[in-house]
Amino acid sequence: MTPHLGVGGAQRVVSLITAYWVRRGCDVTVITVLDYPPDFYRLAPGVRRMTLPELPEPFMRLRRFLVRLVERRELLTDLPPAERARAEAREREAARAGASGGVPPTVRGTAPATRSRSAGGGDGGSVAAGGTASTERRRLDWLRAVYRFLERIRDASVLPVARFRLLGRSVERYARFLRVMDKQTRALHVLLERLHVDVVLSVLGTTNIMTVAASAGLPHRTVISERNDPSKQRLDAPWEDLRPLLYCGADAISANTRGALDAMREYCPAEKLCLAPNPLVLPLADTGVPRSDAVLFLARLVEQKAPDVLVEAFARFHRDVPDWELHLAGDGPLADALKARVHALNLTGSVTFHGLVADPSPLLARCRILVLPSRFEGTPNALLEAMAYRMACIVSDASPGPLRLIEDGVNGLVVETGSVSALAAAMARLARDEPLRRKLGEAAFDRVREFGLDRVGPAWDRMLFPVL
Repeated sequence: MTPHLGVGGAQRVVSLITAYWVRRGCDVTVITVLDYPPDFYRLAPGVRRMTLPELPEPFMRLRRFLVRLVERRELLTDLPPAERARAEAREREAARAGASGGVPPTVRGTAPATRSRSAGGGDGGSVAAGGTASTERRRLDWLRAVYRFLERIRDASVLPVARFRLLGRSVERYARFLRVMDKQTRALHVLLERLHVDVVLSVLGTTNIMTVAASAGLPHRTVISERNDPSKQRLDAPWEDLRPLLYCGADAISANTRGALDAMREYCPAEKLCLAPNPLVLPLADTGVPRSDAVLFLARLVEQKAPDVLVEAFARFHRDVPDWELHLAGDGPLADALKARVHALNLTGSVTFHGLVADPSPLLARCRILVLPSRFEGTPNALLEAMAYRMACIVSDASPGPLRLIEDGVNGLVVETGSVSALAAAMARLARDEPLRRKLGEAAFDRVREFGLDRVGPAWDRMLFPVL
């Protein structure tokens, strides 16, 4: 179970560990809660892919009618299998094009809308089409507003029950309550009952809560996995208050850092907690590609990852070391603001925004330094991959995850979280000291050998299949 298979470290873990289990002969199904954003990570051949039904059938019929009326298209889930496969392929191409500055992706994994008859030939056709599109957009916005209002009513009903423990401490009671109140949890319960699975593995907070509630009363083993720091990443209401009530209902609760496990000891039995490191596919050998004088940021452009701190630090660094470049590989809500700030700092010629990158290995092989100045973290896949490519890495001291990998001055550098001056100084130190970069890179590669899939996979096996 995962929210989606779009861009994200947890989604990368899902793609790697499911491929490992398929190779071991397991029958693997990946279920996503949402049918959007379009899948970014490719699943291995043999992995079955499903999306959780969003609404019960009467509501689905109403939704189909509204989508046809307002957007003049068919739901992707209603298309024949062959046509759906073609539509999904178009979605993936559109997502990549949008990430590289091309045609923006469509929304919610759906087939393209049909052309309005009012947009036919003749003068004024485009005006009529624009007017029709504007009217339809207003209708759609109104329907979405009503839907969000109804969801807020639901959340407002669940929140006091969870916050004030009105149902006591029984996991089963809250599980039944959530199945009544949340349509997706109810749909997941029905689906898991129909699939007759042996083990369910869920990743990420809200999906973990849904999975525990949906699995209560069913015979399979339930394993949930935090892939971030729950002490710093709060969930939206009412899920944050439900987490300590339902997490303990899982058979095993895992995380990719010991710091995250420590944070969950307050409400999870110690005997259920276990470490599940991120798997890593190690490069077969040194690529031999000549490196350029460049700093790499490989993460989503969101507040958590602190790309704003990096841009400010690079501006200071660039004044002293003007020949170096900055490459930002990732996309997110901060993209426009960051580009505007780069322009204001006169760094346009030295900073490159790559958008979403399906295969970051060329950048990892070509750049000299990776910077990850996050405000909080789990175990970042980008950091593991950079260390595997023998890059000199700089991380912040915000969370225990990166600090479990990087020891300051031994296999990387650690700087104070949010400190622009400290980050600029660390980049300048590495830029001017090639022997130090080489030493840190080699030590980093030695450190991440233990995260190879051949070593991490058996740890996940023991968590999911303890009897075997």
